[in-house]
Amino acid sequence: MSSVSRGNAAERFVAHWLEDRGWIVGSRRHIGGAADLLAVHPDDGATWLIEVKAAKDLYQQFRRGDRLAMKETPLPAGGERWVVNKRGQELEWVPESAWP
Repeated sequence: MSSVSRGNAAERFVAHWLEDRGWIVGSRRHIGGAADLLAVHPDDGATWLIEVKAAKDLYQQFRRGDRLAMKETPLPAGGERWVVNKRGQELEWVPESAWP
């Protein structure tokens, strides 16, 4: 499987994971800019901007420039930024506050 196919599959996996938990998820794939997904929870309005990776070394794939672009992308008050690393069937959720 190519890295592009692996990345697309990881994005779909995360989107379905969120949808199964009640989130409304939109793909940003064809928009350009930071992040792969935008998720909103209808019960409380929580908004997450999400970058999805499928990497052995997360920060080799989620580089400083990518992190800065995510941090500069506007979100509503209380919105959160996450990077999610899919390893097999496991998801590692890393909040913006933990990024180097």
